Amino acid sequence: MLAPFKKPIGLRRWLFYLTLSALLPALVFAGHAILEFDRVARAAVIDNLEHRSTALQQSLEQMIKVATTTVGVLADSDSAQTGDWRGLYDQAKRSISHDGPVRAVSLVDGNGDVIFHTSTPFGVALFKANDKASVDAALQQGRISVSGAFKAPISPKSVVAVSVPLMQGGQIRHVLRAIILTESIDSLLAEAKLPEDWVAGVTDSRGTLLARSLGSEKFVGTPASASFLEGMRRGGGKPFKGSTLEGVRTTFVVMPVQGGDWFLGLSVPESVLGAPLDRALAELAGFGLLWFALALTMAYAFGTYIIRQAQVLVDAVKAQPVVLRAPVALGVNEFTALLRGVTAVQDREAESTKQMFAARAQRDEVFDLYENAPCGYHSLDRQGRLVRMNATALGWLGYRWDEVQGRPMMDLLTPDSQARFTETFPRFLQTEHIEGVELMLVRKDGSTFPASINATAIKDAEGNLISSRSTVFDITEHKRLEAQLNLLARTDTLTGLSNLRDFVERGERELRRHQRHAASLAVLMMDIDHFKTINDRYGHDGGDLVLAEVAKSCTAVLRNIDLVARVGGEEFALMLPETTVESAAEVADRLRQSLASLSVVLPTGQTVSLTVSIGVAMCLATDAGLDAGLKRADLALYQAKEGGRNQVKIAVPSVAPASPV
Repeated sequence: MLAPFKKPIGLRRWLFYLTLSALLPALVFAGHAILEFDRVARAAVIDNLEHRSTALQQSLEQMIKVATTTVGVLADSDSAQTGDWRGLYDQAKRSISHDGPVRAVSLVDGNGDVIFHTSTPFGVALFKANDKASVDAALQQGRISVSGAFKAPISPKSVVAVSVPLMQGGQIRHVLRAIILTESIDSLLAEAKLPEDWVAGVTDSRGTLLARSLGSEKFVGTPASASFLEGMRRGGGKPFKGSTLEGVRTTFVVMPVQGGDWFLGLSVPESVLGAPLDRALAELAGFGLLWFALALTMAYAFGTYIIRQAQVLVDAVKAQPVVLRAPVALGVNEFTALLRGVTAVQDREAESTKQMFAARAQRDEVFDLYENAPCGYHSLDRQGRLVRMNATALGWLGYRWDEVQGRPMMDLLTPDSQARFTETFPRFLQTEHIEGVELMLVRKDGSTFPASINATAIKDAEGNLISSRSTVFDITEHKRLEAQLNLLARTDTLTGLSNLRDFVERGERELRRHQRHAASLAVLMMDIDHFKTINDRYGHDGGDLVLAEVAKSCTAVLRNIDLVARVGGEEFALMLPETTVESAAEVADRLRQSLASLSVVLPTGQTVSLTVSIGVAMCLATDAGLDAGLKRADLALYQAKEGGRNQVKIAVPSVAPASPV
């Protein structure tokens, strides 16, 4: 038998406690489901925050890259290398696209004076360059520098500048600047179509706002919030809590742009993160209050009814003699109320289950985004073995997950990349972050492709590294474009020949090789006679066609090992390895005769004849560089022109190169 309580409890209270106890599991389950839903929802929002931050960072990097490429091609042009500022100005005007971010190009000298600005006519007296710090960084450190916002005297609009050093003769004396309207940054933020109440901002390296997706007219030009500045100091691009300039509590991600010249910040309000939990808790509180009141009412009514029924029975038993009375019918209202309560609990359980399935669907959606992201993801343990890889990366490599799980990352790399991985991975274990590491990955079929890898460390609660979290980008197209740009930087676009830069670099290497082996190396300088007259008579299109035909004739006469380049308007340089002065003179005269017999037919039907003057010189063992031989050949060319043109002159001294020192 159960021992009686020391203090009896009333029937109504018993029924009240019993009703509340019956509802407690449903309340606990509902609370657990709400908390789980909140956790998954928060994780989805944070993942979305990181994804959008990365996308915005890449868009800003791409904007700067377009500007850098535009002025980089200009810096490598013949006009830039020869100091032809008017020609460089015209090229810069042509390179500006109204659909691109670059609105103007300026040239600044070492004193900070603007030599030209494409928004003003060439030769107009200009002004000192704004944001001289970025100009000095390009001049003194020889690196690409991105400025903060400033207003140029020629326009009321706010702009930023991408400064690229201009290398001339191995020295940096000028800087080319691509001018970008800060409106372009505002447009980029607007195109991101951020969710309501999200705020994105871009600052310079000092934390001054360049653009902001919300309240731009109020805050641009002022310092960013203390939380934004803290994110700049932290680095790493990891989410953290803070507040905006309006004082709104948010979760931030702050990421560097262009190596820290700019910073991108993206924040989501805590009210957005906590909204699902607040709504669910409010509903749970209302549900609890309703059941509390209902349980109290039911307990009182049912207890009263049972007590009355019991009293009727007691009265009947006490009657002497016992009088049989018709039993009092017991109502079932309490059971009906209980049924309604159970139904309500079932409805709440169904709603909680629905929410739980929705949370699982969101989790599956996040997993699908991971698996099928446009970039690859993988994780490595401390020994460099694969512990996770998404479907995108597996598709690139042609493997199934079970074929690579647990294998060393080294197995998927070329020998050169294995050496680099061996050098880089221990450093990652120390710094817990790497960025932009380029490796050649090997597919299952043996083919390879280049990839750029960024990685951060994943730690446990004690701060110990569990694995890496690596983002992989296939940069095959980037490498192809890079090679194409390199070819354009070394080729004369009109003739298809090498330009001055390519000729000098290859010539210096060839000179050193011939000096080491005591071999002969001849250089020629060739100029088309009276080319200005051709341009004046037949126009620049006719002159261009003549230059192209001269280039074809040179290529036809020379050997495969010889090199010809267009180094000026109508001036060509030639290099003849393993060639004596006599042979070089014969080649030069043969080339002169070939061009003298050339008739260039223009689209108009007109025929152009021409002659050339050629200077020949030998490179000597005592020459410090190729420039010495070219100067001798250029002097001989001058003598050929002074002597009546259409002839070959040999420079003095023209002796065979001596043995190398």
